[in-house]
Amino acid sequence: MKVVKISVMVAVFVFAICVAAQAGEPEGPDMRGKVRERIEKMMMWRLAEEMKLPPEKEEELFKLIRSHFREREEVTRRQFEVIGQLEELYRQNAPTEELKRALADFERVQQERVEMEMRLRDELRRILSTREIVRFIITWPKVEEEIRGMIHQLKKDKTPRGKIKPK
Repeated sequence: MKVVKISVMVAVFVFAICVAAQAGEPEGPDMRGKVRERIEKMMMWRLAEEMKLPPEKEEELFKLIRSHFREREEVTRRQFEVIGQLEELYRQNAPTEELKRALADFERVQQERVEMEMRLRDELRRILSTREIVRFIITWPKVEEEIRGMIHQLKKDKTPRGKIKPK
């Protein structure tokens, strides 16, 4: 049964990566959302595989991480908006006072990111034991990097027409 579950998850993951690796931006917010959701599911599956948590803790952890994804996405969006504003002001040779205000906005968004990460750590303490938290801190970046690497490799293997190169 476990082999079947793993096989199904791998198939879903490969499909998600193939969709994410298609040429150009995914069409519309619905498609981007579906791709993001599939990638998140694969990350959760990899994390579950590495963490080996009981189902109750696993469910609670995944709920927390999904919430964290949404919050991180919003903070990142605001961060890029502010960087765009900074870039525009800099290019226009804006007065120092305007640059200082925009820089203060940037620093506020950075502070939000730090506070968001601290909230995540607090919530992890509520859900996981100390040993599990340490395992999460060690495992999570590896899982994220593994998924990014797989997506990067699929994009790299594409031909100019957006099709996967045959091996």
